Amino acid sequence: MILVKIGGGESINLEAVVADLTGLDEPFIIVHGANVLRDQITAKLGFEKTVLTSVSGYSSVFSDQEAIDVIMMSYAGLRNKRIVELCQRSGINAVGLTGLDGRLVQGERNKGIRVRENGKTLIKRDVSGKPRAINTGLL
Repeated sequence: MILVKIGGGESINLEAVVADLTGLDEPFIIVHGANVLRDQITAKLGFEKTVLTSVSGYSSVFSDQEAIDVIMMSYAGLRNKRIVELCQRSGINAVGLTGLDGRLVQGERNKGIRVRENGKTLIKRDVSGKPRAINTGLL
């Protein structure tokens, strides 16, 4: 089984990626991003993306419930189904799943991000997490 990671940047050529995948002789799973699409949908809905920078210099998007809704729309919805559509048009029979479907990916909630604000170190907690287990039986 091959794992294919497709980024979520603006310059990703999905048609070319799928064309390359048609030449594979073994099964594969695609894991994809959609960060540019997420930001476009956020702007269209009039939301503001909040980026936190940890005390160690790591930046991440603050994932409250509003942000998670936009993530679901962009990653699980539009980007996922566009990739499925391209695969089907190219003769690859595809199904688009998310980590929620069939408990495909199970994770652990992050404990929080340490940030500096107004000279103080604070812990910001959101609903983000890290994957810890894959339901390989479902796949």
